[in-house]
Amino acid sequence: MLVLLALTLMTAQAGECDVLRTAVEEATSATVATAWAKLAACDRDAALATADMTFETALPGSDAHDAIHRGIELGLEEQVRAYLRRVPPDHRSKAIGTLGRSCDETPTIADFFVASYQAMGTAFWSERWHRGLAGCRTEEVRALLTQALEGDVVGIGSLDRGLFFSVLEVYARNMQGDALPTLQALALKLEEEEEVTYVINAFSDAAGVGSLQGLDREVTEQAVSALEQLGPDLPARGVDQARTTLLALDAEEAADRYAKYRWPAAYRLGGYRYRYAAVAVERVTCKNGKQMAILHHADFTEPGNLWPDQLPALIPEKLTLEWRLDGSNLCPGEHEVAFAFPWAPFQTDEDRATWLHEQRTAYRESVEGYKKAVDKEEAPFEL
Repeated sequence: MLVLLALTLMTAQAGECDVLRTAVEEATSATVATAWAKLAACDRDAALATADMTFETALPGSDAHDAIHRGIELGLEEQVRAYLRRVPPDHRSKAIGTLGRSCDETPTIADFFVASYQAMGTAFWSERWHRGLAGCRTEEVRALLTQALEGDVVGIGSLDRGLFFSVLEVYARNMQGDALPTLQALALKLEEEEEVTYVINAFSDAAGVGSLQGLDREVTEQAVSALEQLGPDLPARGVDQARTTLLALDAEEAADRYAKYRWPAAYRLGGYRYRYAAVAVERVTCKNGKQMAILHHADFTEPGNLWPDQLPALIPEKLTLEWRLDGSNLCPGEHEVAFAFPWAPFQTDEDRATWLHEQRTAYRESVEGYKKAVDKEEAPFEL
């Protein structure tokens, strides 16, 4: 009885597979990939027999992705590779990305990428096949990326810098925490500030920013620590990028502390203290229609824990209380306050004097005709 049932099921399956084979043979170029993928899941031999025709005629697009995947599982590397090299670059890129996201569940995909590099040579990089390697964390793939990064074809010595940094991003995403020592070394080795920014951004790639899995907390902690070690040695644009990267790593306090590295020692008063100035202009239109104003200004120092663009959000509340910016020094009426801060700390006393002169000049021009216009120097303070 059991034998009869098994034979019945086998016969039914064979009949179903015959239908699928017929569907492949009768399919158009727009439908053959989908039909063949179904056949490959049903009858391996029949799929192998119709593979050449399928990959020679199938149109590119998302409908072909399952067929590509099935083809690799069946060992049809040459047919799949030839198909992917023939389709337009945008379709190839999408297909390679889809394959890369399946590396964990289908180990043969990583082997396919390595074999494709061996078959294609430098075209593997120029055609951007490496974009599929980010999630393929086999020893062979990691060795391929590491060797490529160290060489002159697409690595540190490459003339195609865009391709080099594309490979670097994939390397960082693949190697994760293991990529951090290499990234640190590159950040110190490269001379072009723009290139340093790309390396610093790769720290976020290593930690998983933007990935489907999200941030890897352990790698994130390592990346933040590595960036903090680099701070004193980075050029200005590198420091700016490090701030952005640290914010992407949810390390806001570390990003704030990075401000101390943004300006060279010539700006410092000792340690990492920087000098700024603050201006607050009070204006009142009194109930009798007359206008009055006070220009408050003071020098202050900041210990490298804030960026200039953070000052307008953090300091006004403090100054409103300490400078009594409530209109009480003027008259009852419609009251308003406007604050101003420099875009960077002052390097010299002359820089500070120039900035304050500009603020005073603009103030005097704006209060011409006022009944009362005061210029008031407030006591210096520290943050």
